Amino acid sequence: HKSFRPLTVLTFRWNYLLHGFASSGYHITNLALHLLATAMLGAFACLSLRLPTPWGALLAALFFAHPVHTESLLTIVGRADLLCLIFILLAAATYEPCL
Repeated sequence: HKSFRPLTVLTFRWNYLLHGFASSGYHITNLALHLLATAMLGAFACLSLRLPTPWGALLAALFFAHPVHTESLLTIVGRADLLCLIFILLAAATYEPCL
């Protein structure tokens, strides 16, 4: 296929250096990225969107537990979606003070 995702490929290379072809290392990395994205989404909701803390926590909990995200955790290539969300949240949080 013709997708160009250099950061995703770079994280796969780092995983290979750390874990070789053991799939558990890739899944643990995807879980860590999912946890990071969940925490960033909750923080973004509270700080940038100015939601009350309980609502931000509920948003993060729903994102964490929603079944639609199983593909991002169970398939190794689902990492691209997680990295995309992380960088979108970073960009939005960086841009928000300029408004």
